[in-house]
Amino acid sequence: MYYLHMMGIFAWWSFESDPSSLYADDIALVLESLNMLPRMLELIQWCGWFTGLQLNLSKTLVYAPHVEQDKLVAGVTVTNRLVKYLGAYLGKDGDTQSFGIALSKMHKIAQKWRKCSMTLGTQVLVLKCMIFSTMIHILNTVHISTDKLDLLQKFANDFLWRG
Repeated sequence: MYYLHMMGIFAWWSFESDPSSLYADDIALVLESLNMLPRMLELIQWCGWFTGLQLNLSKTLVYAPHVEQDKLVAGVTVTNRLVKYLGAYLGKDGDTQSFGIALSKMHKIAQKWRKCSMTLGTQVLVLKCMIFSTMIHILNTVHISTDKLDLLQKFANDFLWRG
């Protein structure tokens, strides 16, 4: 499987905009083979003629685990490095890195909230809405082991019961 990640961050539009200046961003394609890439890019370009959206090839990355070094295929960079997509890392050890980053963010937020005097109900609300929100997003995109789930359970108990 191959993942195509478009890193064009500047999608904007106004009534005065020229439709040819619109860019698509945060799109992922899963391909069975790199041979499919030129055809997929052609289809995206064809759809762009109707929607006015364009693919910025210079900011497009294709993750391919078997590639030894970066190379250009059909105008896009093919790499075996980690690719960040919507806050999660795709690639070898991407799950571990994504989890670690989310856990670090949770600890920083929890430290700030622990200073406040809160009822148990408020603590549950803060835990669910403020602290776990990033982790929930990451868990929708990566695979984690049961020992990491146990770590999340311990984190929640420690936050709620000031452990």
